[in-house]
Amino acid sequence: AAPPAKNSLALPRPIGPLPVPQTTAEWEGLGRCLQAGQAARAEASRRAARLRDEQAEAALNPSRQFGAQLDALAEACLDGFDVATAAYEGTPAHAAARLQLRRDVAATCLSLARSQLVLLRTAAFDSFCGELVERMHASRRYAPAARRLSRATARAFQRAARSALPSGADTRAGGLRATGRAAAALQTQLASEIAARRAEGEQLDVECPMPGDDQPAPWYRQIYVQLVGLAFNAAQFYLLQYLPAKRRDLANERAVPRGPLF
Repeated sequence: AAPPAKNSLALPRPIGPLPVPQTTAEWEGLGRCLQAGQAARAEASRRAARLRDEQAEAALNPSRQFGAQLDALAEACLDGFDVATAAYEGTPAHAAARLQLRRDVAATCLSLARSQLVLLRTAAFDSFCGELVERMHASRRYAPAARRLSRATARAFQRAARSALPSGADTRAGGLRATGRAAAALQTQLASEIAARRAEGEQLDVECPMPGDDQPAPWYRQIYVQLVGLAFNAAQFYLLQYLPAKRRDLANERAVPRGPLF
């Protein structure tokens, strides 16, 4: 497999402890790397706090670009660390400090991604509840319409959830597991809401029947209707236009017979 990108959150395992320096220069390098790591973690915390504020403000309409924002957070923190420790790149202290920083940034991104999944699931369920009431009154049968809406809501949530995950291999694996749990919880909520409104929907089916369903007619039914229409038009032309004209021509020919052609 190809090695992960420089700023990828795909973490090599295991991440060992920081190496013990042997010289004064190594001690100095270790100290600078630790300071740069702490500064990068502080920057990650500030950016994460801003993202949480944005999440709270957009709770009713969660962002569909959150994964890209998490990638930008990780890249900015790791780039800042690399710039501050450029003189020590390649040393064991730099490598170990950078791996620990990547682990901490990955944990921060996963925490934010899980929060975003909660917001997306809540928004999807609220939208489903509103649309379910509309479908209940607009469709001919409650149960099929509710099932179709449930499947559409689940697919839309899966698309939105993918956009909320960071792109690192390890973080994305954890995000996908969180997405699976969120999708299962959403399915449970949707099934409970459908069951809770089943009696009301079935009562509407009986008391307020609709002439048609909320889905278009099947393609074969549409073709059948078109063929019937063509046949009706042909019969109408034959009976109302062709036959009367033919009778008039025959009557005229009997009244005035045609002469010989030779």
